[in-house]
Amino acid sequence: MWAFWIGALGTIMAAVAWYDGYRRRSPARMRAVATTYLVCLIALLVAWYVLPRP
Repeated sequence: MWAFWIGALGTIMAAVAWYDGYRRRSPARMRAVATTYLVCLIALLVAWYVLPRP
């Protein structure tokens, strides 16, 4: 269940940061946010399958 909340919080934070970059017309910032979010999402999925379920 904790993984769900971490993912939900990360999604909200990424959306806010992406919108901030979009508003400032900063493609580099948007790309950095998207890359960081994807890395975190992949790490979360790996942890979900590797670690024992709480």
